[in-house]
Amino acid sequence: MKTHVDAYSSIPKDLDSRTIYLTPYSESQVGPQWRTNAGILATVLAEKGFEVVQDRSKARLIAFFGFAVDKGEQVQSTYSIPQWGVTGYSGATTTGTIYGNSYNATTTLTPTYGVTGYSTGTVTSTVYTRSVAIDMFDTVNKELVFEATAVSRGSCNSFTPVAGAIIRAVLTNFPNGKTGTVTLPMDNEC
Repeated sequence: MKTHVDAYSSIPKDLDSRTIYLTPYSESQVGPQWRTNAGILATVLAEKGFEVVQDRSKARLIAFFGFAVDKGEQVQSTYSIPQWGVTGYSGATTTGTIYGNSYNATTTLTPTYGVTGYSTGTVTSTVYTRSVAIDMFDTVNKELVFEATAVSRGSCNSFTPVAGAIIRAVLTNFPNGKTGTVTLPMDNEC
């Protein structure tokens, strides 16, 4: 899955405590889906050597985490499939008259195989845009030290099935930043 990532970091290299508290941008976002995706984020952060803590007062970094999926866009694409077959035949008899003279001849042609035509069509599908945002504040100096957004497009109309790939993409170089397109395999068939 391709994900466009814009992640910027000024997390201190000598960070004394690698603890993070996760919170949504708005308390109204807290629900089963947010908690599931926050769990995926916590797993990826643990892979990077950071511990997600449940007590805000024990965290060095506070991470605001949000995600969204749009209503989708109808996209049409056309296709053309070559049809293969015989493009010449092995023999033919030619007869005719030229200036009053009759002729009759047999020609031999080695058959060739190749493209004899094309099947074409149009497919309409829905493409959804999925996005994630993560902002981290340092509790010691009260500064924004990490800000990241990521966007991917595809046929999946839910964030959770693609959350692992998108979150791993946005945190590819964490705790450093990363900008550009990141391509990672999907964990599922969505």
